[in-house]
This record gives sequence, C-alpha cells and structure tokens, in this order.
Amino acid sequence: MAALARRFATPLGGAIALFLGLVAITVVVAATPAGQRWNGDVQLYHDYAGTFLNGAIGSTPYLSWYPPLTLLPITLPRLLTDDFGLYSFLFGLEMAAIVAAGLLIVARIDRGWNRALGAPAITWTYVGLALLAGFVVSWRFDALPAILVAGAVLAALGGNAVTTGVLLGLGADLKLYPVVLLPAVLAWFWAMGRSRDAARALVACAIVGGIGAGLYLLFPPASPFDLLRFQAERGLQIESLPGSVIGLLAALGATPHPGVVFAFGSYNLVAPSADSVLSWLGFVQAVALLAVLGVIMVRAIRERTMGVASPRTLALSLTALLLALMLTTRVLSIQYIVWLLPLTVLLSGAPRWLGIAAAILTALVFPFVYDGVLQLSVVPVTVLVLRNAALVAMLAWVTVRLLEPVRS
Repeated sequence: MAALARRFATPLGGAIALFLGLVAITVVVAATPAGQRWNGDVQLYHDYAGTFLNGAIGSTPYLSWYPPLTLLPITLPRLLTDDFGLYSFLFGLEMAAIVAAGLLIVARIDRGWNRALGAPAITWTYVGLALLAGFVVSWRFDALPAILVAGAVLAALGGNAVTTGVLLGLGADLKLYPVVLLPAVLAWFWAMGRSRDAARALVACAIVGGIGAGLYLLFPPASPFDLLRFQAERGLQIESLPGSVIGLLAALGATPHPGVVFAFGSYNLVAPSADSVLSWLGFVQAVALLAVLGVIMVRAIRERTMGVASPRTLALSLTALLLALMLTTRVLSIQYIVWLLPLTVLLSGAPRWLGIAAAILTALVFPFVYDGVLQLSVVPVTVLVLRNAALVAMLAWVTVRLLEPVRS
C-alpha cells in the first residue's frame, strides 16, 4: 500500500490518478439526475457546437458570450456524437485530460525552481485542488486557459519569450483574462534584464490575440464588440465579492431582500444597492489593478537593481493580478476558482493555504448549498462570504510578499 501511494505521489502517477478521479466525476455528471441538473453549460456547448457545424453560429448569441476560439474545445466531442449524454461524457474526458496535463506542467515548473517543496507535495496539492473543483471542471472549459497560463509560466522560466506570449494570447482568445496577466510577465522579464524578451512576449501575445479577435470575421454578423457589450451589460452576480456581502446583509435581516434573477448566464441581484455597486465597480477595478501593477513594478525595479529576479516573484505577481481582477469584477462565477489552480500550487506558506481554503469553501458552495445561496439563506451565503474573504486575504498576503525586501 505504501509503495502504491509513493507511485501515485509522482507527477505522472498523480496525473493518472487525477484523470481517473475526474472521469468518475464526469460519469456522475453525465449519468445521474443530480449531475444533469447543473450541467446546463454543457447543454449549451452541445447545442452551439451543432450550430457551428451547420454553419449558422454567427447568427446566434454564442459569440457574444464567448470568443470564437472556444468553438474548438466544445466542438471536438460533437464531432464524435450528437447524443447529449455521450457528448457530456466526452467533454468531461477532454477537460480531465487537460487538467491532468496541467499537473505535469506545474511539476516541471517546481522542478525547475529546485525548491524544497518536492514532487509529492506538489502532486497531492494539485490533485486535491483539482478534485475539489471537479464538479465545475467537468462542465466548463475554464481549465484550458488556466493550464495555458501555467504553460506560459514554464515557457518564461525556460527563456522562451515568444512561446510565453503565444500561450497567454491563446488563453485570452478563450477567456480574455490571461491578457490582464501579461504585464506581470513583462515586468519579470524586464527585472531579469531581458527587455528584448519582454518585447517579444508582448508582440507574440498581441499577434495571437489579434488573430483570435479576427476570427469574428469568419462569423458575420458577430463581432468582438458584441462580447464587450455583453460583459458591460451584465448584472451584479450573487457570487461576486460585493454581491455576497449584499446577500449576507439581506440574509441577516439587516437590509431588504433583493431579487435574484437569472440573466446573462448568471444569477444576479436586483436591488438599488446592486445598482449602486455597479455604478462604481469599474472604477474600483481600475484602481485595484493599477495599484497591484504599481506593487509589481516596485518589486521589479528592486530586483533589477539587485540583479536578482526570482521565479517566486513571477508566481506572486500573476496571482496578485488575477485576484485583483476576480475580486473587483461584477461576475465571480464558481468555475473561476479553476483559474487559480496552477498558481495556488506554485505558492508557499499562507497564500497557498488561503487558496486551498478558498477551493474547499467553493466546493461546499457548489453544488451542495448553491440552492441556499440563491434563496439568500444565512449559512450558505455565509460560506460564500467566507470563500470571498479567503480570496481577499490571499490577495493581501501575496501583495505583502511582493513588498518584502529583496534578498540577494
């Protein structure tokens, strides 16, 4: 038994075990009423993949919700079957393979850092976090851009600036958010004294991102502006940081209960307080991102001056930017926790444990108490608020780490 445990503690063994575990979850999703209740996104993927194959996707709202490159992961299973149950299973297999491959990437990064953490700890942490997120991994393609970000980190550490930019550009073509992480990579290259690599990464990301946006030309009358308008018109999702606070105050009886409506693909709050938040949330997001970028640049200047740019700084910078974006957006869907998966594993100490806590609390929220969240019941909404508080604490701790003195 001990020998078997050691075998699966290796990155390859862990990836195999993780794949099998996610396949088991996929079977639950595809074959049980409990899973089928929450797999509406997979139903959407199935239907729109069929529309894409029929040549009519440009006339649907799909490309207002997701960029064109997302048609690739959702259509691959549809090429094999039009049966929804089998499609769900195949889509889950696709996501399981992507997440398992991510473990090999993260382990390779850790090995390159030559840290004391070691393969078993990396393996079991990654496997545990991925299985906690298994119920959303099987129903969304958010794992794909997250693993592309991990690949970009590996490429950056290996000195492959163009590959770094390409991978971030591909991630942005799927889910937009990886482009927000680009400044952290550029600052790290600059701190390393590799300004030309920073320029190469920037150009590569811009070209690939531009090609992704250009794909809209293949699907008239859809355009990239449809996607931007859709995001700008979304309401305040109940899972968002301010949404969860409003929900908790209402659950405790401190304020009137807001309405909860499903619109723009999420459950949103309808209340004057929600409208008020939306009026200033964009400004807060801009300030938060600029503040984090300022901290990153201070760190980069210090490290460039001392001639020391550590891989740890790159992981901290990426995590800080991602958290600042997530916590100040009007939508913080449950599956967004998958974006943090590879970065959380690469952290150490308190930020890592806070990321793990956030993943555990997210798994409790969805699907187990999600109905209670929508009904604004005290305990479920409190769990959601605690999840968001863990993310806030994680951002604060990562920022403090970036502000610590640089060690030579």
